[in-house]
Amino acid sequence: MIRALKKRLFSRPALRPAHTSIKTLAPETAFFAVGDVHGTLAPLKSLLAVLDDHDPNCPIVFVGDYVDRGEDSAGVLRFMCGMVERSHRDILCLRGNHEQMLLDFLVDPVTTAPVWFSAGGRHTLGSYGLTPGRMKTADDLKRLRDEFRTRLGERTERWLHELPLSWQNGNVLVSHAGADPEIDFVDQPHDALLWGTARHPDRDRADDGWIVQGHLTRETARIEGRRILLDSGAYATSILSAAYLSQGSLRFFNSSHPNRS
Repeated sequence: MIRALKKRLFSRPALRPAHTSIKTLAPETAFFAVGDVHGTLAPLKSLLAVLDDHDPNCPIVFVGDYVDRGEDSAGVLRFMCGMVERSHRDILCLRGNHEQMLLDFLVDPVTTAPVWFSAGGRHTLGSYGLTPGRMKTADDLKRLRDEFRTRLGERTERWLHELPLSWQNGNVLVSHAGADPEIDFVDQPHDALLWGTARHPDRDRADDGWIVQGHLTRETARIEGRRILLDSGAYATSILSAAYLSQGSLRFFNSSHPNRS
């Protein structure tokens, strides 16, 4: 049933790059933004090759959610950490709510495990060779946390802790889950950036700003109001989306990895 649902919601052919002129879009410098990866390493590599072909030196901003749901969160985290350290171009990785759930589990596994596991955390643990199974006691969860922390490694844990929640470029704010349209960019509450806001997210901002985000899954990357949505359900479709933003111009890209569903 779940497999059929994924097919109905997400199984669409990859789109060719689409260019849109937007006079009010005004980043100070051009950049790529990449949507939710969710443990899908092959589509990530495919998309990066596409972006390299377009502009090998343009900065890249990732909107977060590198882990959970997909089958290779461990591989994605290793790849991302290495890429940030070795890349010749500027790369910024933002924190998503799934990274936050992972970090919360490391702090308090007893309280946070049910939420994280149900949101895809079991897939992340499985990619590190761990099977939660039936965790019957608090001690079971603490032992699981300790083993996961060991396999995750200090370097990766530190990298996750250091991920910022947002990035502003001209009149464009990039975050994982958007922003509250009634609050200035610089004053956004953490919950709005990580989890989204219920306060009229579709409302245009008074400051004419634009939002680039993931978190809200759509069949393809798209524009909704002044929001550019980049989560195309890569864990279900193997199609990872990105956007190229420059002064007055927006262009969408996605990975060419074939659909596995």
